[in-house]
Amino acid sequence: GLEIRLEAKIYPYLIFIIKTIILSHVVFQMPIILLILLKIGLLDIDMLEKKRKIVYISIILMSGLLSPPDVLSQFFFMGMLSTFYEIFIFLSLVDRFRQPFLSFDSKKSRHFTQG
Repeated sequence: GLEIRLEAKIYPYLIFIIKTIILSHVVFQMPIILLILLKIGLLDIDMLEKKRKIVYISIILMSGLLSPPDVLSQFFFMGMLSTFYEIFIFLSLVDRFRQPFLSFDSKKSRHFTQG
């Protein structure tokens, strides 16, 4: 009859786990890296909004090249990267519009404490 044998291979499984862990770290570090580049002045919110198509193509390429070969993990990482990117842009815009009000309040409160 037909004989079925298990050929357990640990190496492909370890590579899959290591790639998944490394890519997860890259995904969760992206907002921090963008924030640092924004504060240094190498990035601008307007540029991030205008170059959105290029960023999404880069996200698709990074997900395809760096993630494990199954489609589900590629879509997962693509979704996480694009979600973090959009949340970062939104929070940066909120911070941009919030800063003038905070500086006005701090000057106002300083005026009242001195007088």
